[in-house]
Amino acid sequence: MNERLTGRYEALAALFKYPDAEFETALDDAAEIMDSTSDKESFDSFRRRIAAMKAEEREELYTRTFDLNPVCTLEIGWQLFGEDYKRGAFLVKMRQLLREHGIPEETELPDHLTYMLSALDRIETESGRELAEKYIRPALKKMIDGFKERSNPYFSLLQFLDAELAREFDSERRTES
Repeated sequence: MNERLTGRYEALAALFKYPDAEFETALDDAAEIMDSTSDKESFDSFRRRIAAMKAEEREELYTRTFDLNPVCTLEIGWQLFGEDYKRGAFLVKMRQLLREHGIPEETELPDHLTYMLSALDRIETESGRELAEKYIRPALKKMIDGFKERSNPYFSLLQFLDAELAREFDSERRTES
């Protein structure tokens, strides 16, 4: 397994990055980690369909899905706040979180889903619950609800991620069990 991955959310984060030459390795790493997941039908659907594509097809699909479609932008702050000044404060808060936990910023803004998922593997459970329930899951819900192309493999991956976050962090589900 790829040593740069620290946990299952970081493995999932790698699948939400532009599908470069390391994508197939990231897909295999994530599949290995997700084998222990109770309900992985959506993940397996994503894996089968994305693995069947050529590299160029994956790149085009990613760009069409996340870069050219504002409904599915992976910037959580934009999903929640749009261009409101609150997004600026959220970006500052996320940049501080990334620095505190040694998550290097690359080309994306600090509110990008990939960074937030990486943070989930590194922060305390209660902080993770707040990050998941207050920010990530509401943004995912907005993305899933607005997703037009349901046959797109990334739709399955978004559903899987939301289900995983709900299973691990949803306070209401925990109190009902």
